Amino acid sequence: MQDFSKTVRLGSLQTGGGRWASVYCHIIYNDGELTITGVVGPLPSGNSLGSCGQIRDELKDIRRYATGWTPARILYLRVVWLNYHLNMLHKTLLVPEDVLTWLYNLPRADKSPAWV
Repeated sequence: MQDFSKTVRLGSLQTGGGRWASVYCHIIYNDGELTITGVVGPLPSGNSLGSCGQIRDELKDIRRYATGWTPARILYLRVVWLNYHLNMLHKTLLVPEDVLTWLYNLPRADKSPAWV
């Protein structure tokens, strides 16, 4: 699989204050290594309304789904994130080609948050 970098918008969740916040992930596959990071409610300043970094636990709180996303698709992303993020720390853990193809074909976000 060729190297790639993409930002995806998964949908929105409600913050503790009741405000809806968009959830984004940045997926990078470079030289055999997969990294996934995310942000809840990115702001133009680079700050966020919620968590950032390893937000895979927050993905279960998404209630409004972006175009092309479903609860099943988000669950699969959580599984991929848990199993293959920073795979090169384990010298023998390669990301399967079908997983890379699935990630590569995810719908891109219509905008890129300041944190990317």
